[in-house]
Amino acid sequence: MIKAMETAGFEKPIFQNEEAFFKVIFRRGLYNYDKKDNVYVVKDVKEDVNVVKENQLKIVKLIKKDRKITIPQMAQQLDISPRQVQRLLKPLIDKGIVLRIGGRKQGYWQVKYNV
Repeated sequence: MIKAMETAGFEKPIFQNEEAFFKVIFRRGLYNYDKKDNVYVVKDVKEDVNVVKENQLKIVKLIKKDRKITIPQMAQQLDISPRQVQRLLKPLIDKGIVLRIGGRKQGYWQVKYNV
């Protein structure tokens, strides 16, 4: 089960042992997948995640290329202001799609879902 989830590009399931029961949490991810030639590929974004805008997808791609990219560097590459990058990042961070690990100088970004 764990291998199948990783192969499909999803997070590993979370196993929780509660007092009277055992719980497994499957994160469904943000995308629909098609299996072609034994590889799962992104088909389209699910409608219930329409909060992700085009520039937000670009930000996620920039972070995946360089985890230590700064907000000013993202702004320059997207030709928008650093403040606009912050506005676009906020919902991604709030929904757990993107995480900031560490501080401003030594920290890095982490993407939790495949784009």
